[in-house]
Amino acid sequence: MNGSGLRLTFLGTGAGYPTPGRNVTGLAVERGRRLFLLDCGEGTVRALQAAGVPFGRVRAVLFSHFHADHCLGLPGLLQTFQLMGRERRLDIYGPPGVQEFVRRAVSLAPFSPSFCTIAHELGPGEESTLGDLGVTCAWMDHTAPVLGYRIQEPDKPGALDAERARALGVTHGPAMGRLKAGEAVAAADGATVTPQMVVGPPRLGRSLVFSSDTRPNPGLTALAEGADALVHDATFTDEHADRAAETGHSTAAQAALTARDAGVEQLWLWHFSQRYRDPGEHLAQARAIFPPSEASYDGLKITPGQPS
Repeated sequence: MNGSGLRLTFLGTGAGYPTPGRNVTGLAVERGRRLFLLDCGEGTVRALQAAGVPFGRVRAVLFSHFHADHCLGLPGLLQTFQLMGRERRLDIYGPPGVQEFVRRAVSLAPFSPSFCTIAHELGPGEESTLGDLGVTCAWMDHTAPVLGYRIQEPDKPGALDAERARALGVTHGPAMGRLKAGEAVAAADGATVTPQMVVGPPRLGRSLVFSSDTRPNPGLTALAEGADALVHDATFTDEHADRAAETGHSTAAQAALTARDAGVEQLWLWHFSQRYRDPGEHLAQARAIFPPSEASYDGLKITPGQPS
């Protein structure tokens, strides 16, 4: 992978408890050499190893909520980092209660971390950053307080028309770089050449929206507006729609409606109930409403904004 761009690895795509075919919830997000985890279910370290993801690069963990299938991997992750001799601090984000959860995770086993662990409490509408990535939160609709996250790359400068710049008298070298960075420069004859004369419009950064456990809700639709990838709870098929409403989850069709209404580029279904052997029916029901829908599986790697 090059130094920019988001790359996602699905570490666990099942709900409730792990099975031989699906681990519980976890999503790895890579950007360059930095790695972030969205939820950290049981067995996350093993899932990272199996997927070939260099988990020593984890900079932060973002929790949607603290139901067991989304968070019980944190104590093992911390212990593994301790055994590896980690020194870099680990930032952990989540809804109210995250600080107490991290305190208990650290004290669960008798060890003193060799690294600093900092818990950050977030709420709806709050914005944070992961390096140069922007993070926005919104409440989901579940049986417990749940945050959904939008991770947004910064916009990239437009393409430089070097031939046009040379025709205007700009020489090769630093002046070209300054133009691309947004600065005006002097041409060989002393005239001013501005970026607007030779640089195209900015290229929008790619975006990921992660819903975790939720019923359909307007907050998620707003959070996902125009996103490149929406990873959405699809615990049930239409056959069990009543069960979805009762337990605070979505059907695949409901996920597709959200994706359609939000105008996302692609929908990725996940968090499948273990009652289903495969997600074929989920996928059929979603595609009937929103054709660019896909069913995730453990170990799947994708790059938002690129064909799957």
